[in-house]
Parts: sequence; C-alpha cells; structure tokens
Amino acid sequence: MSRDSWLEEILRFAEHEETDEGYFQLNVLGETIDFRISKLDRPVSLIHEGEYEPVIQLIHGYFLGFFGSSIEYQWMARDYMHSIPLLQNLSACFEMMVIDFYSEDYNQLEHFFSSYPVWKWINIYFTRMTEVFSPQSKLYQAEYIQIDQHTATNVLRNFQGKRAVINHTIFEVLDLIEFINKWESGEAFHKLEYLKIEKRWGEIFQDHFLDAVGAKYIDPNRKPPTHTLPKLQVEDDRKLNTDPITSHAYVLNVSGKLGNFRHVEDDVLTMMADDGKMNTDPITSNTYVVRETDNHVASVQIQGGTFSFGKLINGGPRHSTESPVNDDFPPNSANQNPEVEVTLEMYRELVTATQNAKAGFQNQLLIISNLEEKLKEKAQTDKEAISTLEADLKKADILYETELNEKKNMLMASSSQGVPEPSSSNQAEKSVHMGHDMAQKRQMIAKKKYHKLRKNIRLFKKKMVHKMNRIRVNQKKEVRRLKAKVEKVNEAKREVEEAWDEGKAKMDGDGYFDNFGGKNEPPLGNLMKAMRRAQDLNIKLRKRGEKIMEELQYFKDRFRTIMDIVESKRINKEEKYNQMVKKFIEIQEKQDGVPSTLGPQPAKKSIALNTSNDVNRSKKSSLQLSRSECSLLKTPRENLEERLEKLKIDYNKAGKICKRMEKFIVKLKEEIEAKNSTVKKLLSEKKDLQSKLNRSIRNCDTFEEKLEDMEEENRKLIAQIAHLTKEKIKEIEHLEDKLKRYEEQYELSFITRNRLGVENRGFVKMSHDEVEEDKKKMLQELNETKERLESKVREVAVLEAKNSCLEEQSKLLAEMRKRLRAGIPGFDRMTINEVTSHILVTPTHEQLSGLDRSEC
Repeated sequence: MSRDSWLEEILRFAEHEETDEGYFQLNVLGETIDFRISKLDRPVSLIHEGEYEPVIQLIHGYFLGFFGSSIEYQWMARDYMHSIPLLQNLSACFEMMVIDFYSEDYNQLEHFFSSYPVWKWINIYFTRMTEVFSPQSKLYQAEYIQIDQHTATNVLRNFQGKRAVINHTIFEVLDLIEFINKWESGEAFHKLEYLKIEKRWGEIFQDHFLDAVGAKYIDPNRKPPTHTLPKLQVEDDRKLNTDPITSHAYVLNVSGKLGNFRHVEDDVLTMMADDGKMNTDPITSNTYVVRETDNHVASVQIQGGTFSFGKLINGGPRHSTESPVNDDFPPNSANQNPEVEVTLEMYRELVTATQNAKAGFQNQLLIISNLEEKLKEKAQTDKEAISTLEADLKKADILYETELNEKKNMLMASSSQGVPEPSSSNQAEKSVHMGHDMAQKRQMIAKKKYHKLRKNIRLFKKKMVHKMNRIRVNQKKEVRRLKAKVEKVNEAKREVEEAWDEGKAKMDGDGYFDNFGGKNEPPLGNLMKAMRRAQDLNIKLRKRGEKIMEELQYFKDRFRTIMDIVESKRINKEEKYNQMVKKFIEIQEKQDGVPSTLGPQPAKKSIALNTSNDVNRSKKSSLQLSRSECSLLKTPRENLEERLEKLKIDYNKAGKICKRMEKFIVKLKEEIEAKNSTVKKLLSEKKDLQSKLNRSIRNCDTFEEKLEDMEEENRKLIAQIAHLTKEKIKEIEHLEDKLKRYEEQYELSFITRNRLGVENRGFVKMSHDEVEEDKKKMLQELNETKERLESKVREVAVLEAKNSCLEEQSKLLAEMRKRLRAGIPGFDRMTINEVTSHILVTPTHEQLSGLDRSEC
C-alpha cells in the first residue's frame, strides 16, 4: 500500500433490532453473524445486546488469519462508554470533542484511560474546561497526544510520550524554560521527539527565552538541519471524523455505541491531512540545545506565538560530523547587544530571586515538619508517662494484695495457735506507707517531666518565630535590592534619552550639518529646517482635510435625514416642510468655510524660465569647446543638484540613525515594563508566602492548645490515681481496725470462758464459726474493692483511647501539611476547619482506617 493512500471504511457495527429486514448470515470462524448492506453500500454487522466483545474478537481473529499477525491493528474510540478489548497486535486510539464536562464524566474518562495499559495517540478538544487530568493520568503516558485546552502547564510537566501538540492555550515563558532545563539535564522527557505549542494570543519573547535556556547558534552561512516526522493522525480541517484510507490492515473505531473498521499500514497508522502532507511541520532553525547526559541535539524554533521543539535523530556527540553542535559555529552577532545583556542579567536575577523565595517556603515547610515530629515525640513521652503511672498502680495493687494475704495468714495462725502477733500489723502499715511514698515520688517525677517538656516547646516556638521574622527581613532586603536595580535601569534609560536630546541639540546649535554645503550653496541645516517646515505644513493640511471631511460627513448625514423626512409617510406636509427648513438652516450655518466640490483652482505659474538663453548659451559653448571638454564641464545648476542629492543621502542616513535609536528606546521601555511586572509578581508571591507562614503559626498555636488539653487530662488522671491510693490506704486501715476488734473479742471470749467454766470444745467451735463469718465479710469487702479498682482501670483505658484519638488527629494534621505542599484550590480563602473538612471529604487510601478511628 502506498504512503499517500486514504482511509476507507469497510465494515460498520449496529445493534440488532426486531425491525431489521434484508439481513443475511455468514460463518466467521465457526460462528454465525448477521450482516446487511447499508445505504452507502457498506456492509454492517448486526450485534445483539451482550454479544459485543465476542463478535469483535471473532472478526479480529478472522483478520489476523487473513492479513497475518505481523500487522499493527489500531482501535479508534470516540467516546468513553465502552472499554477497549485487549487483543493481539492491537493499539488503542482516542478522539473526542468535550463540550460540557462534569466531575462524574471526568471520573469515567479517567477510569476509561486507566483501563488500557498503553495508548497509541489521544486527541481531545475542550471547549470550556481548563485542567481536568491528574499528573498520574494515562493521558500523559500516551505515545502521541493532541490537546486543545486553556493552559499547558500540566502537559509540559507530566508528559512521558514521544510527541505532543497543544493548541489554543496559555502558558508562561518560565514554563518553557523549566521544560528545556529538564530536557537538557536528563531529568525528564527521555522519549520526547516532537513538541508544538500554539499560544492563544500574544507572542513569545524569543531573545529572553533563548538566552535563559543557554541556546546555541549555527553559523548563518551554514544550512541548518530540518526536523520532520511522519504523522500519526489525520487533522482533516479540525474535524473529529477522519477520512477513510484503503490498505490491507485495519483499525477498530467506536462511534456511539458500536464502531467502524478502518485500514492502517503495516507499521504505522496511514493518515493524512487534506493538503496531502504526511510529515509534521518542518522545523528549520539556527538555534538548538544539547542534552548533557548523552549530547543529543534538539532544534528550537519560535515564530510569533508558536513554540516548536524537535529532537534530531542524527544529532549525536559534539565530535560527530552530522551533528550541528560544533564549537566553530560562533554565536549570532544579533544577540551580542550590551544593552540587551544588561536587561537579561536583570531577568536572571529576578528568576533566582523567585527560586530563593520558593526555597524559603520549602524551609518553612521543613520547620513545620520538624515541629510535628517534636509533637509526636512529646505524645510518645506522654504515653510512656501514662504507662509508668499504670505500672505504679499495678505495683500498689500487688502490694495491697500481698499485705492482705499476709494479714489473712497471720489471722489464721493466731486463730490456730491462740497467740496474737500485734507486730505484723505495724510492719504492714509501714510497707503501705512506703508504697504510698514511692507512688507520690513517681507522680512528682512525671509532673516535672511534663513541665520541662512544655518549657522546651515554648522555647522551640520562640525560636521558630525568630527564624520567620529573620526570613521576612531577608525578603524585604531582597525586594529593596531588586527595586534599586530597576531604578538604576530606569535612570540609565533616562540618561540615554537625555544624552540623545543633548547630542541632537548640540548638532543643531553648532551647525554640524552646515559643513556639508559650499560657500555659495545653501547649507544642509537650512535644508533640514525647510523640510521640517514642509512636514509641519503637511500635518496642518492633513488636519484641515480631516476637519473638512468631518464637515462633509456632517452635511451628508443631514441630507440623508432630509431624504428620510421626504420619504416618510407618517408625517404630514406641513411638519415635513418645517423639519426640512430647520435642517437647511443648520446646513447653511455650517456651510461657511467649506470648499467647493469641484476642487481647488489650478495654481498659476509665477515664474517662467527663459529657455532661449540656455539654448543660445549651449550653442555657443558647443562651437567654442570640443566634445571631450564638454563632457567634463558641468553647469552650476547640475553641480547644485548633485550636491543636493548628496545632502539628501546624508539626511536619509541621519533619519535612519534616529529611527534606530527610537526603536532601541522603545525596546528598552518594553524590557523595563517586563521587569516591573516580574517584580510585581515577586511581591505577590512574597505576600502569599507571608500568609502561609501566618497560617503555620496559627496551626502551631492550635497544637499548643491541644497539648495543654492533654496536660490537663493527665493532671486529672494523676489526681484520680492519688485519690485511689488514699482510698485503698483507708480501706486497709479499716480492715486492720476490724482485725483488732476481732482479736479483742476473741480474748474477751477466752477470758469469759475460763470464768464460766464452759467446755473448751464448744466455745472454740463457736468462736471458729464467728471467725469464719468475719472472714467471709472481709473477702466480700475485698471483692468490692477489686471491682472499684477495675472500674478505675477502665477509666484509665478510656484516657488511653482519648490519647490515641489525639495521635490520630496529629496524623490528620500531617496529612494536611502534605496537601498544603501539593496545593489545595482556594486554600488562601479557607479556614483551618474548612481545610480539615476538605481532607476528610477526600481522604487518601492510607487515611481511611485512621479517619474511622479518629471519629471517637
């Protein structure tokens, strides 16, 4: 198939309806498929609902068997409602015009792009939307894209394919500079071969851009290389439907619900525009850039508002003969203007100032992240302090149980032996007091640690505020320095203008132009003055002609109104006459001073030349002189005319010099205005940076308030633990008093038994039963105290849950910092609660579990 063949449609798909008539059936790889002939003499495949992909697979398998598997097949999609099947040797293509686009459509389109691994080419035209794709979208991974949208920043930063065309867009020169720098350093765009950006309005400042990216120049006497590549898509007068091509391969095209087959060539898609060109627009430029990693060369061309970039396939190392990179090529002399170099130096300094401001902002973000780490460490220390307090509580419980067990054993021993041991109660009391003192000491240590940590946080905040103030002062100094440089440039411009005016006045005053005339001829200065008077007279005549034309137009309008009055049928004759009389009076008042329509009278010649004298003089001279001598001699009139011609040439040269100086002054004014706009932009960025710093300080204040709340909760916990230990001590003392009373009752009963002479066995049994009942009561009281202790432990668990909630909230704030770095639309107008709600509404995958736990 030849290279200049056209696409031709060979098969369509349609849904099978009950009203379809005149269809026939064919056997395709063992399956029966319905077909019919359309009005355009094209076969149409009729597909039942739910049989879409199986039929496509069968037909694709048939073509694989017919044409072979060495051909590349391409699927053409024109909407995103149906997914593209993954078939052998099949590439995906997409083309669509988007008129009204909503968030649901955006999600469906993103899902459609992500459903296919690699796209061959994508062509999208947005009529209203600006930026709708995320940086990780499959759109930027396609081999070739052509997109019409409002801005081109995301495409310049995230494109990973080979070719890109962006039409009717808006971008800044800094975006192009960032793109070229990334390509030169090898940081990105490793596969890029061709890029074309068409600006919606305005032009690109070529000199500033080429000097900023460090472009190199080829000798103007040497022919520059031309960059062209085969096209991958039909442009077709900006229409969305491409014209057909006839070949022995095909592409699947989805239009509406089903699609059409289209032919492709063996290796690449054979598509062409109406003008018959099969290659991209050629790039022929004397400027180029070199990639540092592999010395590859790319041509750069700027024509008005269009930027073109093409990687030269033959461009190689610097010593290659085919590469245009050669140190023998001197830079173009047009870009060696010292005045332009000064302004470009200013531009570079402004760019570095912008980068420094961004670096300061990154430093502030780093400070905030360090503060968050400190807060996390503080939360960890708080958690450790709570765990130590719990350990002390458990130790107190163990000590209490051991003392209680010892009391029980002592009671049992005393009841069995009949001899009390009062010293054991004193030892238990001492041990309890020692445990209470240890708990108090640990509480005091934890409290001191809390106060110390709070003091450190205050010192850290104070240091951070000091650093922020220092950054603000440095920013103010930098802005003042830039303003001083701008003032210096303006002063230089004023000096140049004053020097020009002084030189011009000096030449006029010194009679510089008078030296070009002879003694008897009029000097050049007088000629120039006469020409100036003629110019002034011409301007006056032009103004007078314009005034006369305005008056004539006025008369035409009045006569037209008179004709309208005559032709109108709504007004009676008397009113017509009255109105016509008024209009004629107005015309008569304005008619004074208007020239006649026949034109000016021809002027009479005031001086008549006597030609007979000249003829006689020439005859006499011809008789007296020979031919050779007559050729050498000239009349004074001829000498005067020759000298006047020379003076006119000198005057034209002086006029050209004046025009050049005026153009240079205009160019200098434009550059100064551009620098002033850059300074304004830097000031706005500085204000944004200050607002962000203020927001970070407010966030730190909120963190400090949360820390104070946590300290208050911890103090409450310590007070509860102290109150619990006191209650336990009181209960132990109460139990000891009960034991003492029981011992005294036992001794009293023993004395009474001896006095009454009651038998020992019965009395001992009776006292033993009483002791058992007392033991049961004591055990019951111990169980109640244990239940109370367990309730306190549960309260401690609740406090731990609250602490975990605070930790989750700190994680949420960390995520908010990440979002702040990435950028949230309208962040300057949002409060802290709105930002938090924005993060809660659109959480990341890692936040989902944390958000559920943070609702406690």
